[in-house]
Amino acid sequence: MLRMTSGRNCRLRIDLRGFDDSEAFAQYTSFAVGNESDNYRLQVSGYSGTAGDSLIKRHNGMQFSTQDRDHDTDSSINCVLRWGNSGGWWFKNCFYSKLNAEWGRSEGHNHNIIWYHWKGWDEGIKESTMKIRCD
Repeated sequence: MLRMTSGRNCRLRIDLRGFDDSEAFAQYTSFAVGNESDNYRLQVSGYSGTAGDSLIKRHNGMQFSTQDRDHDTDSSINCVLRWGNSGGWWFKNCFYSKLNAEWGRSEGHNHNIIWYHWKGWDEGIKESTMKIRCD
């Protein structure tokens, strides 16, 4: 595990703010990121919150993908490049969330920060903050 989460009981909280200034959050009672040799694999569980769970189903257990290191499960595309050079994320095929996306308020989800179970595919998110707490 990454030194930050290795051997520790870590939790994750994600705070979201829409362009309409609405707010929501997602909390996970268990959060860990693997080491470099496992491409920073995400392990997350125990959702609660108001944003809906857009992390466990399509991102849990996935390795971190970037523009030049494609670790998603779709062999025909690189999810990072396909969805607007969205920055690194734990893509599967491809996403319900992408919080490292290009910031903006464009049409569709190519160039937006997305949390699908809160705002859907086509409404970008104005702000996102990820907070980690470990015992």
